[in-house]
Amino acid sequence: MSLDARQREIDRNFDFFLSQFRQLDEGHRGEYVLLRHQQIIGFYDRVEDAASDAQQRFGDHLYSIQIVEPEPVDLGFVTRA
Repeated sequence: MSLDARQREIDRNFDFFLSQFRQLDEGHRGEYVLLRHQQIIGFYDRVEDAASDAQQRFGDHLYSIQIVEPEPVDLGFVTRA
């Protein structure tokens, strides 16, 4: 998978996250949301739990994790070297 494809997935997921933020903020503030292909996969209390679940489920590493907070936080781009 190319870095460009991963970055496109991240960008699309982030745009989706922003479009859904009001609904997410009402019940999930402070939680981490796992996103894939502009869909919500799940909510987690810890970023480590979201990352572990994502790595087990998605071998292609095309997913994003975002914290539900009033100001969106860029958690960065993580890949294996």
